[in-house]
Amino acid sequence: MEEETKHTDVGIAALVLGIVGIVIIFVPWISLLAIPIAILAIIFGYMARKRGDSYGLVGIILGVITLIIVVVVVILAAIVYVYVSGMLPSP
Repeated sequence: MEEETKHTDVGIAALVLGIVGIVIIFVPWISLLAIPIAILAIIFGYMARKRGDSYGLVGIILGVITLIIVVVVVILAAIVYVYVSGMLPSP
């Protein structure tokens, strides 16, 4: 017999927020909104995991991936900005 998995509203919200966070990264003018969305996905995912919802783990993973991508993009953008603006001597 297959075991029926229960999915809570919080787990579904974590999953949706994780997916929205990943998608928003690629929208240029609102990509920084991915940070609070990813944080909410992680929080909701943690709450859902406490209730035994497997969607919570997916929400946590997507939220962490979103945060990592946003941090890397912001650091690279800052490096490019500093280099282009002439604040650093060219190599």
